[in-house]
Amino acid sequence: VGPIKHIKIDIPVADEHKESVQKIEDMIGRESPFVRLVYKKRMFPSRIVRFCTDNLKFKPLKKFYNDLDADPINLVGIRREESKRRSKMDEWEWNAGFDCWTHRPIIDWTEKEIIDIHTRFGVIPNRRYLTGLHRVSCYPCMYARKKEIEVLDENRLQIIEYIENDLNVTFFHSMGQSD
Repeated sequence: VGPIKHIKIDIPVADEHKESVQKIEDMIGRESPFVRLVYKKRMFPSRIVRFCTDNLKFKPLKKFYNDLDADPINLVGIRREESKRRSKMDEWEWNAGFDCWTHRPIIDWTEKEIIDIHTRFGVIPNRRYLTGLHRVSCYPCMYARKKEIEVLDENRLQIIEYIENDLNVTFFHSMGQSD
């Protein structure tokens, strides 16, 4: 496949929020475009105002693909058993937004097969699987199920609470959680 390139968007932080963002990023252990975007927008994304996926995934990936000297193939690691919507997806389909093919090579894999391939190559599976969740996604996502929220670690809960208090916004209320 070639070398792995980490793609992210650079989101500047307003002077008034630099100290808060730095504190949160220290808690996370790395720079967080999501946290920076929340502070830029002064709100968490919600089901009504969903700005995270477009700004943090689609736009940076589209720019990356457009800058390539070759025709890309968008590889996506989703599985049919993760959701009703995903169960209807094809392994291959043309993605007009990215102007390339999207390939979902593990679309028919089970969760057990995901864990098995990690074990086979001595790789620790994503911690979401290790905490009893059945899919990997943003942590936490506004579309998270109640079970996914129940297993949030204390560090994530502290970060959410800090942002809520600092910006006077709510995360869990904006989620409109589903089962």
